[in-house]
Amino acid sequence: MSSLRPTFLDDPTLQILFDVLDHKRLGHLRIVGGAVRNHILGMPDGDIDLACSLPPDDVIRVCKAAGLKVIPTGYEHGTVTVVIKGVPYEVTSLREDIETDGRHAIVRYGQSWEADARRRDFTMNALYMDCDGQIFDPLDTGLTDAKDGLVRFVGNPTQRIKEDCLRIMRFYRFNARYAKTSFDEAGAKACGAHVDLLQNLSKERVTGEFMKMCIESLKPGGETIVRVDKLVGYRVEQFVKVIKEMINHRVFEVLGISRPNVDALQNVAEKQIINDVAEPLFLFYFLCGGHLETLFSALVLSNKHKELLRQFDAALKESDMSHRELLYRFGRTVAVQTLLVKGEDVKITLQEDIPVFPIKGKDLLDHGFEEGPDLGRILKESETWWIQENFMPDHDACIIYSKQKAGV
Repeated sequence: MSSLRPTFLDDPTLQILFDVLDHKRLGHLRIVGGAVRNHILGMPDGDIDLACSLPPDDVIRVCKAAGLKVIPTGYEHGTVTVVIKGVPYEVTSLREDIETDGRHAIVRYGQSWEADARRRDFTMNALYMDCDGQIFDPLDTGLTDAKDGLVRFVGNPTQRIKEDCLRIMRFYRFNARYAKTSFDEAGAKACGAHVDLLQNLSKERVTGEFMKMCIESLKPGGETIVRVDKLVGYRVEQFVKVIKEMINHRVFEVLGISRPNVDALQNVAEKQIINDVAEPLFLFYFLCGGHLETLFSALVLSNKHKELLRQFDAALKESDMSHRELLYRFGRTVAVQTLLVKGEDVKITLQEDIPVFPIKGKDLLDHGFEEGPDLGRILKESETWWIQENFMPDHDACIIYSKQKAGV
């Protein structure tokens, strides 16, 4: 736990924002959510989000009068972005939900910090901090829950979920990242009972939560010591526990993703941490049990990420390929991840240069070869020979071999 004043309060741009929106220090502006929570837990700083007792139009007016740039990024939800010397800060006016449909909310602005806290998802996110580092806990439960590592919905879990069913995914992700105890029983029960609501979420939002969960499972929290026999500070065991809970609650079934390979997921995550080469994307392969097409249809991944996962799948099926050939054929990222899964040493692969085939089609044309299908065939045979010779033959040797194969 951290009792020191957070360093982010010393950022001069943040102090300017406090001077503008709370110049009399009457408590009109406070930091809220992730940055406060992570400071309490001694974790790396979260995003600096701010809550303000002024309505959004007043926030815009006051900031513009002070010469600050204001962007109405989420004006309809009471959020504007204030840019100070190139640093953006999201400022959201205090509000309470009047009506929700599970995705969108009609809100009313006010000056009650308790009302604002009651509309948030988890108690550990309903914490506020002023410019001097004083922490405010309007619900009188957030501080204790954060320190105890208890991920608990604010108020009625079912009501929170029906306001925004993404909170089901966030419940699992926050448990993977912060939980020190078993799942909050009421929260877990509500998530399981309403899991079918996940079908209403966009693929983009679901993908974002899965990606954050994978990233955070490989990211240390607090002081971290890494040894082969023990991982202190990382969250792999908790991550796996959460995945099992998600399986029990039919999350993957509802989202149309094949059942995860939990043992492989844990194995590769631990190996990534031990070797300090964490690549969260490759956990997706085991999240779908190796069935990539169901993953691609259920989530939104870039073409680059899809291709990396396809290459990873192909590399895993190459049982006899040497380290250097894996490096050459699939690139460093895929090669390293493949070797990790297979339990092989990755130190050399992390450092050595990727081999480059020393000749191209133009080189053969310059040596009397003719255009046509035979040119490509000879080039391919030469490449295969070069690989079999452990990538040692140079340009001239490859030209000589190509001539021999072509009878030139």
